[in-house]
Amino acid sequence: MKKIKIITDASCDFPIELRNKYNVEIVALHVSLDSVNYVYGDVVPGLLPLETQDFYESMAKMSSLPKTACPSVNWISEKFSCRDDIIFITLSSKLSATYETAVMAKNEHNEKGHKNRVYVLDSLSGCAGTGSLVLLACQLREQGLSFDDIVTKLESKKSNIVCYGYLETLDNAIKGGRVSPVAGFVAGALNIKPIIHVTDGKVVPVDKARGTNSAINKLVDYVNNNVDFDNRDYAIVCHANAPINAAKVKSALMAIGFKEVFISIIGPVMGTYTASDAVIIGVL
Repeated sequence: MKKIKIITDASCDFPIELRNKYNVEIVALHVSLDSVNYVYGDVVPGLLPLETQDFYESMAKMSSLPKTACPSVNWISEKFSCRDDIIFITLSSKLSATYETAVMAKNEHNEKGHKNRVYVLDSLSGCAGTGSLVLLACQLREQGLSFDDIVTKLESKKSNIVCYGYLETLDNAIKGGRVSPVAGFVAGALNIKPIIHVTDGKVVPVDKARGTNSAINKLVDYVNNNVDFDNRDYAIVCHANAPINAAKVKSALMAIGFKEVFISIIGPVMGTYTASDAVIIGVL
């Protein structure tokens, strides 16, 4: 039986401790800051790497949004060129072209007669939500399930992903034109924090809170109301350069019965859209 390699893209922001434990590989994505092109998530020869902290510092000074783009077919194909069977779990196809690009790479891979199998799975989620599916894939592999059984299980389970978050600021929504400056000013003056839900592959606003502590409480309440008590083995918390608030969320999740909570920082890809200080929870 061939070994099974689990791959995801850089938008997943998969916790580094889990990445190292399960040897998860990352496909880099493009990020552009003030017309300077970078890659985030993996080393790509000839291109500048972007560190997360540098990204947040640069973004705070910019009047326009950073630009992000999906990986090239060649980058993905290089990951497929090995002896292992591959399961590649991507950001939602409704949020990015990464899934379609990966399918193109898979088709080229098969046309060249490579012997290893490749399955590209659309997570229909993002960030911590996608990460929870990647973690399940790793656990199923460790349990000794076959390639086909893992794929079947993941496809059947992905609709059960619970993914909620809050945005600390609407700065990037204003820069991107999704929120008017006046509306953004009012929201800021009233200290309003939007609560978002990643569902059916899209990001949907579902609520709002006054102040960060209220946002944390509402966020945890949404998870508490949508995750069964017998399904609280783990959660993933991703934060946009807000480690103190992420720690508060972790403590609140542990208090409602989660056995393990993994924390990761949101990288430049998702951070472009969440802006600084957002927090997102993913559970499966």
